[in-house]
Amino acid sequence: MVALNFPDAPVAGDKYPFPSQVGIPTYTFDGEKWTTVGGDVGTLLPATATPLMDGTAAVGTSAKYAREDHVHPTDSKIALATAAEYLANSAQTKQLTSKTIWDAAVAVAITDATSVAPNLALGSDFVWTAGAAGRTLANPVGGKQGQKGVIVLINSGNVTGWGSAYKFPNALKPTLSGTSLISYMVAADGTTMYCTALTAMG
Repeated sequence: MVALNFPDAPVAGDKYPFPSQVGIPTYTFDGEKWTTVGGDVGTLLPATATPLMDGTAAVGTSAKYAREDHVHPTDSKIALATAAEYLANSAQTKQLTSKTIWDAAVAVAITDATSVAPNLALGSDFVWTAGAAGRTLANPVGGKQGQKGVIVLINSGNVTGWGSAYKFPNALKPTLSGTSLISYMVAADGTTMYCTALTAMG
């Protein structure tokens, strides 16, 4: 540690140490007290580079000192959640935007087959054009408790089979025709679907 021996009778504007010494702050007497405001550290120069952004935190090795008005801005690069991450609930540390929500809201087209099982991990709303009679809406997969949405059935009269997961009022499966709309909410088990049906939409 360097011992400092300030002058006994300084006057305003006096500097100490004088001349300046490398590694020792230059003090200025303001008429009442010694202060480093406006001073420097020996012959070292103030930093002139702007703060780094989006890097790994480190102490740094530069010998230059930072001025007392140094301000580090808030990093502006924030990772954005994708629609897939939003649907999977896997983006807790990312920013959710309106675009993400609307991208996730796009209805998922179900490929026609004799039996189809909606994959609720891919979306909340679905559209299925039932291509022939005797089609079955099988139990969904990938559901999350509380998930809500709709399944639009085109040519819905062709859908006559239902998976056990679809629960309708009074335990009665609906008789469908034309374009129908199945609204659902996923129960705690991630599979059971509490549903209502609107049929012959047009």
